[in-house]
Amino acid sequence: MENREEITVSMCIPDLFQSDHPLVLIGMLGGGLILALIAASIGMYELRSHLTGNPSDDAASPQEEVGDPNIISDATYVEQLLLNHDGKLYQREIVTETGWSKSKVSMLLSEMEANDLLTKIRLGRENLIVLPGYEPEHLTSARNTDREHGWPFESGE
Repeated sequence: MENREEITVSMCIPDLFQSDHPLVLIGMLGGGLILALIAASIGMYELRSHLTGNPSDDAASPQEEVGDPNIISDATYVEQLLLNHDGKLYQREIVTETGWSKSKVSMLLSEMEANDLLTKIRLGRENLIVLPGYEPEHLTSARNTDREHGWPFESGE
């Protein structure tokens, strides 16, 4: 009886590992197609990443190299945004206006401040971002070590 069951089982399961079996050929072709699609997807991702680049990098993106006048740097965009709002905006308003992430805006503003393109003024839990020449007289930057007027504890009168 055991032999009969073994024969029945072996007759029901075809030898799929024979190279001339149609299922093996279909599996090999399908696997090759899947690998080709994965490789193409990775290639397209890498190409897209290379072409778009990181706009905050010092190197110009390929689109800027061809001289498209409609493309401006992120820093220039922020400067124009600030000029359109009397030279000052809260950092959260810049995030809202640009649609960029909080971290991108924070890093860009820190870089711009390090290059003296703007000033960050800490007001409680918020940052007021101000272009040079638009600073309110009664506020100073956290980087400003001049405490002549007793800021932030006393009035400057």
